[in-house]
Amino acid sequence: MADDDKRKFNIPWATLLPLIAVLGGIVAQYKPLVSTRPRVPSEKPVPVLAKQDVDARLWQDPIGVAQKQKSVVDAQLGAAATKNGTSELHDIHALVELLHKRATDIPDQERILLLAVMLDAGPYSEQGESRLRARQAVLEGLSESGFVPVDGEHIGFVTAAWPPSQEGIDGMRPKEGALLLPWEECEAMDDPARVYPRNTRCVVIVWLPAVSFNPYPLSRFANIVDQLAGDIRHKIDIKLIGPANSTGLQNMIREVRAHTLRTKEQDSLKEISIVSPSATASDETMLFEPSPPDEATEVRSAWGQKTVQMYLEEAVPGLKFLRTIATDDVVLEKLIAELARRRVEVLGQTTRNTRQLSKPAHVVILFEWDTPYGRSLGATFAMQASGQSINEIIQQPEKRPRWIHSYRYLRGIDGQLPGLSGDQAKENQQREQGQKTQLGQDTVAIEATEGLNQSDYLRRLAHQIKEDNTRWQREDGSGIRAIGLLGSDIYDKFMILRALRPQFPDAVFFTNNYDAHFERRDVWDDAHNLIIASPFGSTLPEIYSQQHIAPFRDNNQTSMYVGTLVATGRMKKEQAESLSWQPRIFEISRHGAYDLSDPWHVAGTIRDWFFAPGAIWKIIIIGLAILAMAALIRVSITLSGWPGGGTVLQRLKRALVSTTFWLVCGAPLIMFAVVLVAQYCGAEEPLAFFSGISIWPSEMLRLTALMLAIFFMLKASIDLRANARWIGGAFDFDPLPRTPFRWRDLGLGLEHWQMDESGKISTEEAWYAYLCRNKFWPRFIRIGVLFALYSVFTVTIFRLFPQPLPPARGELSLQFDTVVSILAATGMMILSFYVIDAIQVTRNFIHIFRRQATKWSPALIDRSWHLSPPLTEEELSRYHQIYLVAYRTQAVAPLIWYPLIVLTLLVIARSSLFDNWTWPASVILIYAIIAVWMLASAILLTQAARQLTKIALGDLRLGRFRQRGAENKQQAFDELIADIRELKNSAFVPLTQQPFVRAIILPSGGLGLLAIGQRLLDIF
Repeated sequence: MADDDKRKFNIPWATLLPLIAVLGGIVAQYKPLVSTRPRVPSEKPVPVLAKQDVDARLWQDPIGVAQKQKSVVDAQLGAAATKNGTSELHDIHALVELLHKRATDIPDQERILLLAVMLDAGPYSEQGESRLRARQAVLEGLSESGFVPVDGEHIGFVTAAWPPSQEGIDGMRPKEGALLLPWEECEAMDDPARVYPRNTRCVVIVWLPAVSFNPYPLSRFANIVDQLAGDIRHKIDIKLIGPANSTGLQNMIREVRAHTLRTKEQDSLKEISIVSPSATASDETMLFEPSPPDEATEVRSAWGQKTVQMYLEEAVPGLKFLRTIATDDVVLEKLIAELARRRVEVLGQTTRNTRQLSKPAHVVILFEWDTPYGRSLGATFAMQASGQSINEIIQQPEKRPRWIHSYRYLRGIDGQLPGLSGDQAKENQQREQGQKTQLGQDTVAIEATEGLNQSDYLRRLAHQIKEDNTRWQREDGSGIRAIGLLGSDIYDKFMILRALRPQFPDAVFFTNNYDAHFERRDVWDDAHNLIIASPFGSTLPEIYSQQHIAPFRDNNQTSMYVGTLVATGRMKKEQAESLSWQPRIFEISRHGAYDLSDPWHVAGTIRDWFFAPGAIWKIIIIGLAILAMAALIRVSITLSGWPGGGTVLQRLKRALVSTTFWLVCGAPLIMFAVVLVAQYCGAEEPLAFFSGISIWPSEMLRLTALMLAIFFMLKASIDLRANARWIGGAFDFDPLPRTPFRWRDLGLGLEHWQMDESGKISTEEAWYAYLCRNKFWPRFIRIGVLFALYSVFTVTIFRLFPQPLPPARGELSLQFDTVVSILAATGMMILSFYVIDAIQVTRNFIHIFRRQATKWSPALIDRSWHLSPPLTEEELSRYHQIYLVAYRTQAVAPLIWYPLIVLTLLVIARSSLFDNWTWPASVILIYAIIAVWMLASAILLTQAARQLTKIALGDLRLGRFRQRGAENKQQAFDELIADIRELKNSAFVPLTQQPFVRAIILPSGGLGLLAIGQRLLDIF
């Protein structure tokens, strides 16, 4: 009966595969797009003498390059080194002459478009970036309208005395050359009758620095119009794309409100269209007017139901104003609705008597304090969350919703200033980036508490918000559910994300305004799953005209493109207004910003692939083909131990307990069913694999784990019964008689196992007692009690450590996740208790043999003919005990794999590969206890078998010692001892080769492969 199989060489693939994958991840690297173009010298080899004489590619900042060239010209003027005509070329009269020449050269039915574009002329890097983005968007819009640049490598610039002399502001006098106006010309690339605007021969773009027009943008723009157009207004259409931001629009309103526009200026503004693609502050915020002190107790509405458009057009007759971008109140209303889809209730529901029906979630808002735009965002969010007016929010702060907590910061947290020398910039960069270890890893950056860098404030702010959150949890029972970053500086947003995300891993982070920087691979750790509410994305919906151009970099660039189309008439005003009421919602995924807007779908999604015409039937056919192939393969495999390898029916029955068969057939069915649910019931939640924004792959894994838990219990039951039948035949045990159900069988599940130890124990009786405790109802009682107790423990743990909401979107998705999670966890616990119970009952069975020798059937003793001379029943008892335990634990010991495989799937299901899953303390504790419990049971089973082995070897050595002089019997004892020592299967395997030890590697190896999978997804 000795196991003489040769020891196999087992490769620990669960450990080696992660290591191999790690090495592969180190070798495979992301290759950025880097140009090999050689650098060019800064000197201009050939001076340009033309109206557009400033080197500037179409993607350069017009004000930046013009300012740089102006400085060169001014220096040459001071040194008297300029060529003749250079100074006159850059005077505003040169641009006036160009416009007059173009107006006189064209036929009477054709016109010229003077397109003025206001840009933020600030010196900071983000402002320079906004200008070059705006220029590209305007030129793309003109290209869509039928125009191309006359000179794609140069622009011109002119200067004028500024500010206008008629203003007389605080004694300020005009200064020569104080106003810089870069300009460029575009011409129609087709018949002027076929371009937009119709019958337009050319477009002259004038880039206006917004800072030069504040605080009187309308009157100063009227002055520029008079200088440039003058007596040719009948040949020129004038459009203004501006102001540059909400502050500029606020200045326009204040200028009109103060009645500073003279009649001449109003006449100059007639028939001028102002298209505003950048000012997003709401009408109510823009028209807000503080109440006088005597009216402080009665807050009044600012301008009733007037809009900014109505107000400006009424104040300046003949002026046309249109906003082509969604205002902040519309965007934030959409954002609040998005938070509600994730069970972050921002709107408090009350009854008529103001009794609160639902408790809103605590939401933290961080906004810029040093800009009117940033301050208005915080007030607008509170207005949308509370249903109050902007007047009440601003003038009665005590009425603000108490669940909206506002924190403010100063823009430019990193302290980066323009104009630093090379040495200063390098020194600042080294100080900010910290040092590197010998392995090249970045150390923690130095956050000095002195100097311009304000990052140390963020650490203290994060600590304060954490303390406030603890207090809110203690008072209200719930903490911060969402954190909003409302501002205009994207670099500030990233610094805040880096400071707050580690402190609040379960919170939903959201912000305003899309930017392609959020989609960069190197910022995934900071920007993952960030919710973005934005008037536009990088492209327009397909129903609107747009050539095959690359997606834009941010929301403002797309908006500027739309504004240009409206200014030229290529897009109708009704279309632009429709777009302004459809803000977009994005979630940052591993593959970029995923559009969650209505309609939620975009071309190329998995839903489109699954539900293309005829795709469902093709999938069904493929599934049936796989099922048929699996059944055919299984039928063709012979079964050992069956006559003739088993009949076809027997082979098919055996396939029903094949793990591979269940996975091949069950996993696709689960996937298909989840896709159907996601398509027809949970469409709000995106369906995407490995993008980090969808719960559906996690649900597929959990349902697969549930299926395997059910299957493993069925398989374990079948295997244990088959093993019991085989042992009964091998040891000549009579089959356990079938008995009808008796209520006393229920009590057998909890009854303490005691055997009559007055004499020698019958092995057959012990085996029958063991099998009775392995019946369904006794085991059901034991597992039920364990499950009930552990369920109470689990509920209590969840009460002590509340679990965060799943990162799902939509009520059905949330409910589906809750149900599936409970079912999967229940299946895992029942399977775990099933295995634990099977191991514990077997361990008790082994303990019976440890007490004394047992009686065996005469037939079994007679079969020991190979021993010469034959040994007695008592001498063979320990030997038979060892092999009975070995054969039984050969079926029981591998059961430890089953719950750990299911647990591994549940662990992988919470991976950030699929969605923003986190690991709360409650889940870790519950899973850890189950895993430790199972492993401890397996260890105790192994120890019991090893102790029985020691006892058996001791008894056999003692029997050999007693047979001194009888060499034949001593040789028989030596054979038995050698057989037991060579026994290396089931529970007698060395500890390092035990199934439960190798099973421990499974979750860790799975996690290792998971980490490498994340790395590979980042690469590809």
